Amino acid sequence: MIGGGRADINVLVPINVLQPEPRNPGATALDRDPEPVAELDGYGPIPPIIARALATGGTWRRLLTDPVTGQVLDVGRTRYQPSAAIADHVRHRDRTCIVPGCTHPARSADLDHIHEWKDGGVTSADNLGPQCTGDHRAKTIGAYTVAYTTDRTYAWTTPTGHGYLRRPDGTTITLPRHTAHALRTLVKETTRSGRPVDPALVDAALAAASVGDDPLSHWVAPHAAPSAGRAREGRERTWASEDDPEQAWAPEEPPF
Repeated sequence: MIGGGRADINVLVPINVLQPEPRNPGATALDRDPEPVAELDGYGPIPPIIARALATGGTWRRLLTDPVTGQVLDVGRTRYQPSAAIADHVRHRDRTCIVPGCTHPARSADLDHIHEWKDGGVTSADNLGPQCTGDHRAKTIGAYTVAYTTDRTYAWTTPTGHGYLRRPDGTTITLPRHTAHALRTLVKETTRSGRPVDPALVDAALAAASVGDDPLSHWVAPHAAPSAGRAREGRERTWASEDDPEQAWAPEEPPF
């Protein structure tokens, strides 16, 4: 306790150090290795005996880091506000507001939880996207839905039944109405169940739409995996219109 307040002492321990020994499931590297295997924030490497002493009675938090830079990119549900490393990563990745047609710079945009915090969303680089203040408010109240694919294309739907893809380069593509409807239904259902939308599911739905199929017949339950073959097929084809599978979807000004 410092001045009546509780002090936080952060000890970073790699996940491989905490994994149990194959021959002795009750032991980890903290019990076995005499060499430093943990790091005290603001100090440096510390031996296992110190790490164990500091961790006794403390709270363990899961923090996922970038394997190259070591920066924390996922703090789970431990905090609502993203760290500087997460914020910088998200803003550099998306560059502008992720709402189709909006060019507001990411550097001065809000960072929105795509799967809302109040619905169980985590604070991670994957679950955050920059949005200007107006778009952020409209999305938060449920007017629009958003999900993203594995290549970070954002799929948006509107209350009027329109749907748009915001590609990683910032360009916008219009979705067929039946695809937008199915996508909106999926996002609403997963939100009610407290789960985020699996990007692979969005891949599968857009792949089905790109070859002129009805995505409703190809989407599966949120916890199941989509067809890998169909997803690969969709990435090899251009986006197609609802009426003509060989004609690319025409861009349309989003009503955001």
